[in-house]
Amino acid sequence: DVRTFALEAGDRFVILGCDGFWGVFGPQDAVDLVQQYITEGRSAKAVCNRILNAAIRERKCSDNCTVMLVIFSDTDKKTHHND
Repeated sequence: DVRTFALEAGDRFVILGCDGFWGVFGPQDAVDLVQQYITEGRSAKAVCNRILNAAIRERKCSDNCTVMLVIFSDTDKKTHHND
């Protein structure tokens, strides 16, 4: 299935993760941690490394663990969709 969503002014990033990642992170926990690291000025790669480390080492994920972070550069501009 494919779904499209229009970005809103408050949308800053999207976290894409496998079931192993979401098995140890709740959605709001992940958002809060990512937001904290972005606010600290970390790159998308550094944020991914940190949250994967938290998932595997701190939260003891024993499944495969993959995550991708997309940071939106300018969400104030109107977005266009090709449906």
